[in-house]
Amino acid sequence: MNMDHSAWEGVVIDGHVDTVISRGRIVVENNEYHGAKGHGQFLKRGLSQYLL
Repeated sequence: MNMDHSAWEGVVIDGHVDTVISRGRIVVENNEYHGAKGHGQFLKRGLSQYLL
């Protein structure tokens, strides 16, 4: 959707990710990795249209 304006234009935020959940399991919490080897899956994809 293309828009000419945004209610958030000019707003600066500072944030970080607290928790990462993958397939119902907590993988990262409080800057600590809790994942297990082999849990992930590589998804091959092309370049984003924004990089071309």
